Amino acid sequence: MSNSYLEISRVHRLNPPSSSEIRALLSGSRNSRANSTYYDVILIVATTGIKPGEFRQLKWLSIHDDRYFLVSFKFGRERIVPFGPIVLKRLIERQEYQSSE
Repeated sequence: MSNSYLEISRVHRLNPPSSSEIRALLSGSRNSRANSTYYDVILIVATTGIKPGEFRQLKWLSIHDDRYFLVSFKFGRERIVPFGPIVLKRLIERQEYQSSE
């Protein structure tokens, strides 16, 4: 018979990446248009702190660029997540690129 508490306690927790690791990921992913999606994901997740599941749920309607925040849903409840001008610039570039396709 397994003990679920012991199984849960054995889960290995990862430390978040350091700022130098994030910079390295960003610089390596910005080199081409094919990698720009990775750059955008890394930038948004690293600077806003949203979780991957929240990120996957984002829609353009969730982003309020006039006030620099996005609306995320966590546990079925709305959560306001602020972001800065660098993220806004990338979001605008991505939206323009997607609308031109």
